[in-house]
Amino acid sequence: MSRSMLSFVLFAVVGLIGLMRPAPARAEPNLQRFAVVAGANHGGPDRVRLKYAVSDARAFGDVLTELGGVDEADRRVLIEPDADELFGALDRTAQQVKAATAAGRRAEVVFYYSGHSDEQGLLLGGERVRYPDLKKGLDMLEADVRIAILDSCASGALTRAKGGQRVPPFVVDTSSDLEGHAYITSSAGDEASQESDRVGGSFFTHYLITGLRGGADKSRDGKITLGEAYAFAFHETVRRTEGTRIGTQHPAYDIALTGSGDLVLTDLRGTDSTLLLTADTEGHLSLRDKNGRLVAELRKVAGREIELSLPPGEYQLAAQLGDRRLSAAFTLVRGERTPLLKGDMVARDGEPGVARGPDGGAPAKVGAPVTPLPAVTQAPPAPGVVVEVRVGAAVQPEAAGVATDEPKTRWAPFKASFVPYLSTTMDNGLPEVNVLHLSAIAGMGHRLNGFEVAGVANVRTGGVNGVQIAGVVNIAQDVRGVQIGVVNVAKKVAGVQIGVVNISDDIQGLPIGLVNVVRQGQRALQVWGDARPTGRDGKTATDMYAGFKWGSRHLHTFILGGLRGAKLDERDTDSDGSEILSVGVGLGGHIPLGRSSFIDIDAISRKYDRADEVFTNDEDLRLHSQLRFSLGVRVLGGLAVIGGVSANHEYEDAINGPHEEHRIYAGAFLGLEI
Repeated sequence: MSRSMLSFVLFAVVGLIGLMRPAPARAEPNLQRFAVVAGANHGGPDRVRLKYAVSDARAFGDVLTELGGVDEADRRVLIEPDADELFGALDRTAQQVKAATAAGRRAEVVFYYSGHSDEQGLLLGGERVRYPDLKKGLDMLEADVRIAILDSCASGALTRAKGGQRVPPFVVDTSSDLEGHAYITSSAGDEASQESDRVGGSFFTHYLITGLRGGADKSRDGKITLGEAYAFAFHETVRRTEGTRIGTQHPAYDIALTGSGDLVLTDLRGTDSTLLLTADTEGHLSLRDKNGRLVAELRKVAGREIELSLPPGEYQLAAQLGDRRLSAAFTLVRGERTPLLKGDMVARDGEPGVARGPDGGAPAKVGAPVTPLPAVTQAPPAPGVVVEVRVGAAVQPEAAGVATDEPKTRWAPFKASFVPYLSTTMDNGLPEVNVLHLSAIAGMGHRLNGFEVAGVANVRTGGVNGVQIAGVVNIAQDVRGVQIGVVNVAKKVAGVQIGVVNISDDIQGLPIGLVNVVRQGQRALQVWGDARPTGRDGKTATDMYAGFKWGSRHLHTFILGGLRGAKLDERDTDSDGSEILSVGVGLGGHIPLGRSSFIDIDAISRKYDRADEVFTNDEDLRLHSQLRFSLGVRVLGGLAVIGGVSANHEYEDAINGPHEEHRIYAGAFLGLEI
């Protein structure tokens, strides 16, 4: 490599390396999220008083503040409200939404209710809030997105009026430019919603909160979307209510959202304290705080890591795997990620207990195949009939697992391969999970939780949590880490792809390569003019450029080329008067400002010289680095006007010109983006 080209590469790397650090996990700066959370144990004189509706509301509000991007000032928690208090809170929130949108910010509102209801509406003490009136109140919230979550019996009547129905989990891949509403209910229109003494709350809210804290993060990107949260809560609620005497409870939804990207409910990245359930832990896991309150419950298979974001403090974990019962005590420290290994858990005997219900007082063994699980109905009574609360309904524990479609896997920490199916681990029909995988030519496996390198290719039918390095190609489903190869292919990436060709559906990080294809990312052509001083008599020149940027939603790479407006003889001793060609690369950040404008911050490094010598001149070195701040305004479809200011540094070391000359100046530019 010539001296000039080597210097250019080093100059570009040093000048741009700062932008490669991942951005902190924070909400969009132009997004403001509001919440109205209501809990009512009392549903009227003819209703059984609930135990946990109020505590469920408080717990859900805490999750929105800790992980959901809702500030304390933008959250209203209503305890045992009447109708006037409920609509008053909606009115005040509507005023806040108007102020946010007037200031140019995107607004999203989450409404949550836990308590009694029937087919006609919510039951607040002796009052009924009819569903049509509730919808009108929600429609007053002129936000970009409105999310309503009702955890009450017969709440599915709210979705039924709009065509909603009892359905299994959906997949939503929609995002920061979404508009519309989403209604989620804990039960169908003709079903009871149930709460449990064992979980210390309603089944639906209990599993919804567990999901929002990380249990639903199936894509392992540290973000819980609306679809992931609903899927987790649906499966777990159905599973845990199948054996209750009240009957199976089926959550439902009505979604009317338009847009593209991800609707994220909680973001786990950068949280105060995190529990990492490592790949070797498995079983039905129950997590309690120091007060004995059940804070999370999930099923986990070996071979997959799960992170739960929880407040700092002391915790006790109980795991049931078949007939075995294990436990572990640990402390979460603020700002730290605490791993919990299978080896950290110790075996324990079942504790004697008393079953609740008709046979109350009969000894029971905690950990036996059938575990007493009390359930309290919120079902509306028939006219003139008093509801009898039945407790003691039992649920048969299921085999360990995270989701119903998660395959059984085989744990094989170390693997060495020559080609697929010729390796140190013999195929027994189960997908493998590896920690270290070394391949002479090519290797294949299901999941990777560590590091793998191959001479030619790495292929993963599941996800990667670590590093893939291959001489030619890396292929995986979801990647949380780094892919390095000539060609890198993945569905979702939380990290970096480094190669000549990088392909993904979505990436939270940065693709670095000549060809980066992100199906849900940025792709834009820019044409602009750069105004700069020439250095003689206060004159200015306009350089004309064309560039292409591509990458993820918020980070992109840049290539550009153009002609400098001033000949070399206008500012140095070269009298050739040749056209001066400038070529460069860069990295940048993209900040959407609603749907019609954006800000780009780009760091660009260029090399410029006579057109026939820009890549071959070994004697002269001319470099130009630029930090550019631009504002873009969309005027027609995908066409935007861009303009802004820049800070520039030029370095020149020419045999027939200036020797070791440095120039620092401010510039301005104006152009178009397509």
